[in-house]
Amino acid sequence: MAMRGMGLNKTFTFKKDTVLAALRENRERHAEIVKEAREGWQAAAIKMIKNEMSRVRKLASPRHVSFSLAPPADYTDIYDTFIAQLELAMEDEVELDGDEFRKLMQDKWDWREEFLGTNSAYSISARRSL
Repeated sequence: MAMRGMGLNKTFTFKKDTVLAALRENRERHAEIVKEAREGWQAAAIKMIKNEMSRVRKLASPRHVSFSLAPPADYTDIYDTFIAQLELAMEDEVELDGDEFRKLMQDKWDWREEFLGTNSAYSISARRSL
């Protein structure tokens, strides 16, 4: 839920280096989940394909073949954009409202539950973070 919607729209000033450090740490944790989920997805896809190939080889007559496996979610580019913006900013301090603080410093993005939910099918780290 957006902080503004709760009447908490106060803005505070933070050291740019503090915000950058939090963002980099959050990005690293996010990237690890993505890496683990991609490896898990690949293993699951290979297993599904091998199982389907085995079934096809045993069929006496052709049939429709299909399967679906949702790919892992990845929002690393959002972290990269914010990090690049802060690195290029001339100021040594940055103002964040409650919603920005929640996202950038606490890693509580609006897409967090979807990200963890999708990737938990392939990543132990994502399951632990739910």
